[in-house]
Amino acid sequence: MLKVGNKIPEIDMQLDDGSQFRTADFRGKKNLVFYFYPKDFSRGWTLEARSYRDSYEEILNFEAVLIGVSSGSVDEQREFRRKNGLMFNLLSDTHGDLGKLFGIRRRWFFWLPSVKRATFVFDKEGVCQGAFSHEFNVTRHVQDTLGVLKKISNLIIIAPDNLNAPPIEIE
Repeated sequence: MLKVGNKIPEIDMQLDDGSQFRTADFRGKKNLVFYFYPKDFSRGWTLEARSYRDSYEEILNFEAVLIGVSSGSVDEQREFRRKNGLMFNLLSDTHGDLGKLFGIRRRWFFWLPSVKRATFVFDKEGVCQGAFSHEFNVTRHVQDTLGVLKKISNLIIIAPDNLNAPPIEIE
């Protein structure tokens, strides 16, 4: 599994909406969040996806792009996205290439899926700042993602009643 400090793999793939996604296009511009989930329409994925959906505006405030990745087909992902009102894109990893790049592929073992449920947060320079895997506490991924984004962002709040007041940095 990729670790904190590792560089993001170069990715050039088509998203569920038909647009092209390239990690190089975001370097120096946006933080990137990839969360891997085993299967579209499963109970855990639905909970996790809806948790990300409900926190999406907050994620955007940290200048981050959120991408969900599963082995489901583009058509399955498109339907799941529509049914659950997801505002973020999904990547189809039907052959497991991304899972291998991120180091989360595993062999089938009884009921375990072929990929770990994992999330990776990369800063604007493409360096991994957060890597975590919670197989059963699926909504914790969102909390951890927001925690890492807060840590790597220089969030400055300006007092609304006095715009000339010095900024306050939140750590």
